[in-house]
Amino acid sequence: MLSARLDKAGFPEIEVGHGLGLLGALRAGSAAAATDAEYIDAARGAVKHARLGVFAIPGIATPASVVDAARRGIDILKIGLVAGKVDHGEAMVKLCRDNGVVPYVFFMQSSLVPADVLADNAATGASADIGDRGPFRSVTRGRRGGRSCCRRPRGRRGGRACCRRPRGRRSPG
Repeated sequence: MLSARLDKAGFPEIEVGHGLGLLGALRAGSAAAATDAEYIDAARGAVKHARLGVFAIPGIATPASVVDAARRGIDILKIGLVAGKVDHGEAMVKLCRDNGVVPYVFFMQSSLVPADVLADNAATGASADIGDRGPFRSVTRGRRGGRSCCRRPRGRRGGRACCRRPRGRRSPG
């Protein structure tokens, strides 16, 4: 199992589940290889050292699905908030803390929101106790104007050019 190999290799945190997070496959009507419970149970049985996490989007994941994941042994819940809607994460962060799960909060689709809105979201998150150093993990801007995050033109397949650049080298520009 991949989770066991990642754990043995020393990865400190391992995330399992569907790409849309808890209940994502069910709500999107897409096929998943297993249920959320099956993913968590299999990984929890295989992972001995790393912290185990799953992804959730408020509005797709329900409070009951988060509580069930906590009961099955997750350590981390990565909460994806649509940029500009930071208030949707507060209840989920509280639910995590009430169930002994560490919440990691990040903004999705942040390139679609002006920088001042992201700054306001970060300030709101901090004042609501979802923005302290622990839960708030990243606010990324992503691509702008057809260029990748490293300012190089996008590749033929539309992917980010920086993802194909060897690590440790800086791109020109």
